[in-house]
Parts: sequence; structure tokens; C-alpha cells
Amino acid sequence: MDRGRSHTKRWLIVGGIILLVIIFVLFVDVDAVSSLLVGTNWSLWLGSVVFLVVGYAFITVRWHYLLVQKPDWLKLFQGDSIAYMINMITPIPVMVSRSVTTNLTTPVSIPQGTSAVVVDRLVETMMRVLVFVLAIVLLAAQLANANTYGTILVYLGLFALAIAGLVWIRNRHELVTDKLSAWLGRLPHLDEAQVRKTVGNFLQGLAYAGSTRHLVFGLLISIVMWTFFAVFQYLVLGAVPSARPATDMLLIALVVLIVIPPSSPAMIGLYQAIVVGVLAGLGLMEINGAVSYAILLFLPQMVIWLVLGFVALRINHIGFARLVQLVRDHTNQESDTSKSGVAPGDTSPGDA
Repeated sequence: MDRGRSHTKRWLIVGGIILLVIIFVLFVDVDAVSSLLVGTNWSLWLGSVVFLVVGYAFITVRWHYLLVQKPDWLKLFQGDSIAYMINMITPIPVMVSRSVTTNLTTPVSIPQGTSAVVVDRLVETMMRVLVFVLAIVLLAAQLANANTYGTILVYLGLFALAIAGLVWIRNRHELVTDKLSAWLGRLPHLDEAQVRKTVGNFLQGLAYAGSTRHLVFGLLISIVMWTFFAVFQYLVLGAVPSARPATDMLLIALVVLIVIPPSSPAMIGLYQAIVVGVLAGLGLMEINGAVSYAILLFLPQMVIWLVLGFVALRINHIGFARLVQLVRDHTNQESDTSKSGVAPGDTSPGDA
């Protein structure tokens, strides 16, 4: 990674955390937040953590499925635990460190892991889009007072169309890249060459995904995983003392799931800023309730990954300082590769 960009990113994160502290001091009623936390239904909160843990297991199930080598699942989970632990306490995202941590705990090489990360992030993006559509359908149903069964049928129909559309785009990604780049390039302040590169990289991920069955099955694993995450976030919201209709609670849980799901978290401070900013900014929750919700959401995620991550480091005899240095070296190498125009990784997941 370029040193100037790296320092800029660090300062942006520090600035964001400072801004969060200022907003907290000026706008948050500490007594009200404390009262909400004290009044939390801790039995329900603990029960929600079960769904979170099961969802975490499916993170590695999907990762195992996307990797060609199919390493030992437990070793792979240990690598994931280390990557997510790093993400909890540093600004290094999981998608950057995961190839390195997988290489440290399994025989999977870093280039092989990097190729699978491309597909993993693609499937994660697809899930965000599908849940966004679900949230829109849910909101429209609320406004129109539609019945539940009709809402479910509409979403299932849209889901089927989305899958069919993805398969069509995958089989014609070069044509779609040309057409979409030409159209977006006509918009003001957009450079067609840059748009073509961005769109091409995204659609190339579909080609890396192997067969259509491979991609669809990876998506189905993601749906199961995100369902557990949605239940976790819904139950945590239910544990916060408040009187909200079930549909409003579901909408709030889905919005947070879209923006920052447990499978793609952020470091402490940044996570709370994002959740509070989105919920308060959209008027879905008042700021004191949003702060309480953000704390209760992040606490089990941080504790679980810190414990599992440090245990995995001990089991695999990996020093934390060495780990961070390896991740930084990999980041620098990927940045240089990106500038040279070479696609990341030397292999791609095949048919499973």
C-alpha cells in the first residue's frame, strides 16, 4: 500500500473516532444510554449470541466451499478467527488479512486464497443487494398495509429474477462491461476508463466463481449465514427496552445487516459510528437507543473473535507482531500488483 494513502487512511479513522467522541459528548445522554443498558433483557441477549456463533461457523463453511484445496475445516476456522480478531482491533479489513491467516493455518497458498477472496467478496456484495431488496419490499408492504404472504411471494419472485440475472450477466460479462461502461461514462464527473476497470473487476469475479452451480450454492450458504445474523440482530434489538412493532424491528435489523454485517465488521469505534450514524441519520432510532443497540451488537462480536483469535495464535505458534508484518507485506504486494494491472491470485476456484 502506498505510504501516503496508508497514513491518510489512518488519520481518517482517527478523525472519525474523534468525531464520534465529540458527537457522543454533545448529543448523547449518557444517563439515558446507561438506563437502556441496565434495563436490557440479558437472557434474550445471550440467546441471540447463539445465532451469531452459528452464523460465524457458516462464514468458514462458505470459505471452505469456495477454496479449491478444501483444507481441514477446523484449521480454516482458526485462520478466520485470527483475521477477524485483527479486524476488531486494527483498521485492517478481513478481506486483506484473510489470505495471509489462511496460509498460516492451512496449506492454502496466499495467491490461491486471494483468488477465493474475490469470489467471497462478490457473494457478500450479492447478499447486500438481496437484503436491500428485502428491506425495500418490507418498507413498501408497511406503507401499503400489504399482507405478509403477499410480501413473501413478491420477495421470492424478485430473488428468483436476481439469480437469473446474475447467471445471465456471468455468461455475458464482457458484453455487460462494454455496455455499462459506455453508459456510465456519459455521466458527468465519471471517467469511462476508470468505470470500465471497476465494472470489469467486479464482473470478472463472476467468471472466477467457477460453474453456475458453484456460484449459486455459495450464495445459498450465504443466505443461511445471513439468516442467522438477521435473527441475532433482531433479538438484540428486542433485548433493548423499547416498544416497537415487529416489522419496524425487522427493518432496523436488516438496515444494519446491509451496512455492516457480522461477516464484514469494522474495528471498535468505527463500527459504533457507522451503526449510530445510519440509524439516527435515517430516523429509524433516536440516538440514545442507537448507541445502546450498537454497543450490544458489537460486544459479543468483539469478545468472541478476540478470544478465538488469540487461542488460534497460541495453537499455531504465531506471534502477533509477525502476523501484522506479514499482513502489511501482503497489502503492499497486492497494491503493487494492482498498479501493474495484473489480476490478483494465480488460480481461481473451480467447479465443486
